[in-house]
Amino acid sequence: MNEFIIDFQVTKMCNLNCEFCCGADKSKKDSTLEEIKIVIDKFGKAGVDRIVLTGGEPLIRKDIDEIINYIYNKGINVYLSTNGYFLNEHIDVVSKCVDCIGLPLDGYTTELSEEMTRKDSQLDVTLNSLKLIKEKNKNIITKVGTVVSKINYGTLDRLGELLYKDKNFAPDVWRLYQFTPLGEGKKVKNKFYITDEEFDEVVKKIKNRFPDKNIGSLSNAESNDTYIFIAPNMEIVGLSDDDYISLGNALDMSYTEIVELREKMKETLKNAKKNREWTITQ
Repeated sequence: MNEFIIDFQVTKMCNLNCEFCCGADKSKKDSTLEEIKIVIDKFGKAGVDRIVLTGGEPLIRKDIDEIINYIYNKGINVYLSTNGYFLNEHIDVVSKCVDCIGLPLDGYTTELSEEMTRKDSQLDVTLNSLKLIKEKNKNIITKVGTVVSKINYGTLDRLGELLYKDKNFAPDVWRLYQFTPLGEGKKVKNKFYITDEEFDEVVKKIKNRFPDKNIGSLSNAESNDTYIFIAPNMEIVGLSDDDYISLGNALDMSYTEIVELREKMKETLKNAKKNREWTITQ
């Protein structure tokens, strides 16, 4: 099956203010619940297999439980990308309807998390979220994503030791992402940037250090032509040549136009499937 994967930025709002954020454009207006349902219906009819709920922070929406339920009841797989701060409030619907969940962690200490410009509490939030998910539904695939930058790339072996300390709550997948100077990250490139060679070296080191673990990576170059986003205002956006390109508006497009877009972007969707292979491999 050729998976049809869409990243749906259901909100621009977030409780964090990470300097390297390449999430939803904060100038975009959030869509209503009814508009979101209309677009889910269109893409469902066009054969979408998986919707990645992201943002901003998707769990910040008051109607997020209804959105998750709606996707699930359409028979579409739900991947939730969250920072975990509000997970406990939504764990009932998440444990029932979500089959994959992604959480961030960039440092093995609170000081490193803070230096990476996340909250110093992110360490405890991510570790506690992993534990909560495993306790509620062991079938949910858990991923920890780490942004690799010049701040933390020399400490990732210690982060791995922390993640795999307790096999009962260790993530199923650990993904290393090269810092990407997109979005807010354009402003702080000098602070976080590492070369391709440095990134490749640390990925090799970590895979050798933890050879029996499912560890993946995504470089800047590999990010291009790999994602199709639906922005909070329903603009469809692709990432190509280190820039975002507009592909139309999901609310305005007909079913036929979405099918045509799927065909036009088939290589990107093929790359998207490869990038997210861990979500369909237990």
